[in-house]
Amino acid sequence: MTEASGPRSSAPDAAGTAVHLWGPVRVEAGAGVVHPGGPRERTVLAALALAPGRPVSVQRLSAWLWGGDPPPSSRKSVQNAVLRLRQRLAGTGLQVEHFGDGYVLRLGGATVDVDGVGEPLG
Repeated sequence: MTEASGPRSSAPDAAGTAVHLWGPVRVEAGAGVVHPGGPRERTVLAALALAPGRPVSVQRLSAWLWGGDPPPSSRKSVQNAVLRLRQRLAGTGLQVEHFGDGYVLRLGGATVDVDGVGEPLG
């Protein structure tokens, strides 16, 4: 297993689930819409969804959340945002897993409405 591919998961199938980054960040699962939570959870979901299946470091997530000036508590704030995001995504087939010094989004058959662009997020 390489860091680039990340760990394998036996996540529930998320076929029919879609992560939307255009417009309001949200997840459509089944017949409903799952709102990922507040601004931090939406930002973390967006950052991870732009690199599905690839680890995104806590440092990079902090940069997404606070720009170049993250608070001393940024690591714990990212962990808390991931915890709340995981709770919101329960039952959708999407999984946020800890990997190395970051997190990886497992789509489990779900789709994302945009492809990752620009520099790697790890």
